Amino acid sequence: MGDILAYEADILGLVKEFLNFGEFQETLKSFSNECKSKGKPLPRSSGSAVRDSKTLLVQKDLLATFEDGDRKSFFELWEEHIPAETRNNEPLSQKLEFYLHIHFAIFPLKHSVGQIVCILLPAVLDYTLDY
Repeated sequence: MGDILAYEADILGLVKEFLNFGEFQETLKSFSNECKSKGKPLPRSSGSAVRDSKTLLVQKDLLATFEDGDRKSFFELWEEHIPAETRNNEPLSQKLEFYLHIHFAIFPLKHSVGQIVCILLPAVLDYTLDY
């Protein structure tokens, strides 16, 4: 039980961050009020609003290019915003990047019909095999 209490503020902060990120404003307000009434400390936001808004813009850009199947733009953003040290040294990051390449390799097959697939498939496969 003591271990849980040692991390309680961190856990509450993560819940607060999740609710804020998910735009659960009413739930966040209720959560904050309940924490105050129970005397539980809620950490203040650690980042500035400008940094948070920039992060959200990058996330939205990455998600838009991912959903559109725009491999080139996605990986330009990926390389610009994910540090090379993280991309090259962390196994989880490398695994994610591998799955991203698979997503973009099969994207034309899932979202195109007939002739377009025949035209796009060789280029996509060449790129994927080079990766």
